[in-house]
Amino acid sequence: MNKIPIVNNYIIDKDHQEIIDLIHKLNESCAKHIIQEEKMLELRNKINPGNHININNKIKEHIEDHTNLIYKILELEEEFKIHIINKAILHFHKL
Repeated sequence: MNKIPIVNNYIIDKDHQEIIDLIHKLNESCAKHIIQEEKMLELRNKINPGNHININNKIKEHIEDHTNLIYKILELEEEFKIHIINKAILHFHKL
């Protein structure tokens, strides 16, 4: 679902667009943060002393958390669009 469903009510449609824009901003901010963190984890691996305990599994889980976070944000956007279709359009048409 690429486009935002339209209710045909200026105020409601504007609010919906603002929410979608914020979800996109959240996604962009998280993606930027993830890139920064993963660069730092890569650097950390390069300068890690040989006698440091092995935390490769913990780092792998950390990176998997990043993927899950982005997935949840995309899922939130889809759920919101479904809400618009199933609730808002139904209740705000022709107002």
